Amino acid sequence: MDKTQQTLIDTYLADDTKLYEDWYHAFYAPENDTDTLAFAPSFSVETFKKRFNQWFEKRRNLLQHKICEEWEYPQKKSVFENKQAMIIAISVDCLAVALSLPTTNVITVATILVVDGYLDKLCPDS
Repeated sequence: MDKTQQTLIDTYLADDTKLYEDWYHAFYAPENDTDTLAFAPSFSVETFKKRFNQWFEKRRNLLQHKICEEWEYPQKKSVFENKQAMIIAISVDCLAVALSLPTTNVITVATILVVDGYLDKLCPDS
């Protein structure tokens, strides 16, 4: 992970709105988003979070398999000293391959999964 990507993660950790706006723009091109009117004003962060949750639920099984089973998140989560380290590891070691996405898109997804508690929902301790 290069310095630019680490700076991006720091920006996302400091700015919830920027994180979700970038995620939305990466995953919902206007021509593919049939739920939004073309002339609608920009969304609130709560709307972006709702959209992410919908995206997450559609991919829950894949993410659960890749993150919880193959990558073994429940066993690894205690070894990371901070959120940034976990985001980098999940982005590079797991999501980049599992989702076949550009690095920036993977970083947005990994950051949301880490900071908003999705990993613990996905991989509850047994």
